Amino acid sequence: MKNENYLAEWIIGNLSDSQLVKIEGQVALDKYLLIKSVSSKLSIDIPQTLQWSHFSKTLPEKKAPKTISMTWIYSLAASLTLLIGIGSIFLSQKEYLATNSFAQINLPDGSAVKLSPGAKLSHARTFGWTNRELFMEGEVSYQVTKGKPFIVNTKNGTVEVLGTAFRVIHTDGYFEVLCAEGKVKVTHQEETYFLTKGLSFNTIDQQINEFEPTQFGNTSSVYYSKVPLNHVIHLIENLYNLNIELQSNKSFYFTGVVPLNNKEKAIKSISLPFSFGIKEGDNGNLILIEE
Repeated sequence: MKNENYLAEWIIGNLSDSQLVKIEGQVALDKYLLIKSVSSKLSIDIPQTLQWSHFSKTLPEKKAPKTISMTWIYSLAASLTLLIGIGSIFLSQKEYLATNSFAQINLPDGSAVKLSPGAKLSHARTFGWTNRELFMEGEVSYQVTKGKPFIVNTKNGTVEVLGTAFRVIHTDGYFEVLCAEGKVKVTHQEETYFLTKGLSFNTIDQQINEFEPTQFGNTSSVYYSKVPLNHVIHLIENLYNLNIELQSNKSFYFTGVVPLNNKEKAIKSISLPFSFGIKEGDNGNLILIEE
């Protein structure tokens, strides 16, 4: 019998103790008997099944992970979207434009403005809440209610008032402010001018001048004093839907009254003072010729 098999044969009973003594001796038998005696008292529980359902019951209980409610996430996203939307509305600009007629606008603070044809006006939608500041181009008349400082910004200067009536003309290279009542502060090229009723300032004279305040509230005509003729021509073009061409390289300044409800008289108001001839061009254009 091979050495590697006799112990197995003895353990399972195919080899007797006397036969093992002959092979290993009595001392070896005594050791084997002791080992066999001790090992017979050991017990190992072997699972009846190796399926996961049986094995998993012996594992320690696992705590469920914390989850974030999707409803809460959707609510937060909706709130952020709402706040962004409201913020964008507050930061956006409200714009006004007069095309071929005068436009009367009531501002949120109760002030009233009148835009001449071609004029533009804009302010933040929070106008009247945090401040009363706006931007303009063209010609605009103001009737301001009392309250926080009312600031009109143009590219050529700034006008600041507390409560008054005034008119601002802003075109390329020209800026004029006329105060009809109250008091206004005009800032132009870092210089400050204070105007009261009947006083005006323009960038041609660079000084304070007088004018007749009764002309300010006239609705059938508009009065100008030493205003660039091109500004008046532009007003008449928009008001009466005309195209007017001035054939001259000179700079002309207009002082007088322009009718707002009679086209023929309006054309004469800018031609007669300068002795311009009038000729009809292509597509109904009017040509003012220096004679």
